[in-house]
Amino acid sequence: MRTWMNLVVWFAALGGGATGALAAPALETSKPEAAMCARAGGTPVGCDLGVFTAKDRDRHAALLRHIGDRVIERDELADGYAFRLASDAGTLRDLGEWMALEHACCPFLKFTVEVEPSQGPLWLKLTGDPVVKAFVGDSFGTFRR
Repeated sequence: MRTWMNLVVWFAALGGGATGALAAPALETSKPEAAMCARAGGTPVGCDLGVFTAKDRDRHAALLRHIGDRVIERDELADGYAFRLASDAGTLRDLGEWMALEHACCPFLKFTVEVEPSQGPLWLKLTGDPVVKAFVGDSFGTFRR
């Protein structure tokens, strides 16, 4: 049985990117963030890091660092955040791979990718209900330029 981790998921800054996740069991903390461990559309809001093999976890962290380094702009939306990324084939490929891994551990997130024509902007939107928005704001806060 998988253990759902609460919203105490923080990505530490390292060279402008994120390095990995730290999490604590939902009932073992009294921090204010734990109050945000709720449900979005019936799905618990929190990372299930147990879905990863050690290899997947390492790859997820490496992709997250790379994508974080490629963020040009971060915009707050009514229901989440939008991140403008460098628009190149490598970033788009890595973004797709990262989203597949991220969706496995965080199924409550809604992912939207917009790719403009002629090498225009590449946008990643991470959205959901207010609890999800708070999660994205806290967890991906290092994605700021």
